[in-house]
Amino acid sequence: MMTDNKLYFLIKDTPAVAEHIGDNAAVVAALNEQSEPQTDTTRRDSNWVTNNLTAAEADAVLGSLQQSTSPRVIAANAMLAGAGIDLSNPTVQALVPQIAAADEWPDGLAEKILESGVWSESVYESKNGRGSVCTLEQVEAALRWHEIHQRLADKYNEARGLIDADSGNTVTWDDVAAILTQD
Repeated sequence: MMTDNKLYFLIKDTPAVAEHIGDNAAVVAALNEQSEPQTDTTRRDSNWVTNNLTAAEADAVLGSLQQSTSPRVIAANAMLAGAGIDLSNPTVQALVPQIAAADEWPDGLAEKILESGVWSESVYESKNGRGSVCTLEQVEAALRWHEIHQRLADKYNEARGLIDADSGNTVTWDDVAAILTQD
């Protein structure tokens, strides 16, 4: 989880989020909106298929690839058995749904595979990890942190100005403390 100050700066420094400051629910929605495209160019091989899909899903995928007479699918099967396939590749992103539809893969299987190569995540997830969700309470705490921090900075600057303007060295620590402790 992000600290309040880091979350505040994420809010402030992200234009699509900052435009909603003043409406905390809209800030939360903007932070959690799936808008950041991500890719993973890791090559996936048949071991990945068997280790990351259920047995029925792996059987559907491997069966489709091994039984096909399509040259592109045969090539994909050879790559899967060898160096692996980059699931972020646009050609692969187009081919997987075609194979899934032709061989009637279980619902959602093609999407599950494709999301291993290309997915969207929120601004918040990009800083906190996939699946992270920002809450209204976190946003309120971050904005409260900023308000307190700003008030302290203003008081410090007021005290600093008093000290800097005091050429006769008549300002005491009590004078500075009075500025820093006033509401």
